[in-house]
Amino acid sequence: DSIELSDEVEFLSGLNDVKLNKVQKHILDICKQLDSGITVEFVDGLETNGKFVRSQNKIVIRSDLSAVQMYVEVFKHEFMHRLETKQLYGKFFDYCFEKSTAFEQYVRAELKSAGVDYNVDTATRDGVLQVYTNYRYDQYKNSKDIPKADRGAFTMEMAQEEIVADFFFFFLFQGEKYRTRIIEALE
Repeated sequence: DSIELSDEVEFLSGLNDVKLNKVQKHILDICKQLDSGITVEFVDGLETNGKFVRSQNKIVIRSDLSAVQMYVEVFKHEFMHRLETKQLYGKFFDYCFEKSTAFEQYVRAELKSAGVDYNVDTATRDGVLQVYTNYRYDQYKNSKDIPKADRGAFTMEMAQEEIVADFFFFFLFQGEKYRTRIIEALE
């Protein structure tokens, strides 16, 4: 299958002497079509697969990811960004943090997977949610991949939004893999 790229993406990558592969150029083109205000940067040695830099309205993606992983980082962000503006998002967010058993299991599995020193098996729901929110908050605040101004502006609520976005992504797009990962982490 051939990938058609806009003339502007081809021009800009050539002008900046940036060596982008076909997938990266296609991702730039898709982002331009979805939201012309969003920029995408591919970075070597990024600590995570991708990050969203709010102050610059920029998605930063680790350059050595597979094509599928690159698309996932872009669309995960884009989808949740659009969802956050909807009234239903607030209800979904509240449901996750207040009632959802699947969300709680996801957070417990993520804490175990991250190796956070916390007794995940016996901790209360509120305790697990708070510890994981703190962990994600600290991760962002201490990331060298995020500009200092963005790290300074990052809040606990933003950390919770990131957790909900990741949960939604795993639940929606990874189905059986997600359930297997939770079961393995909780055993």
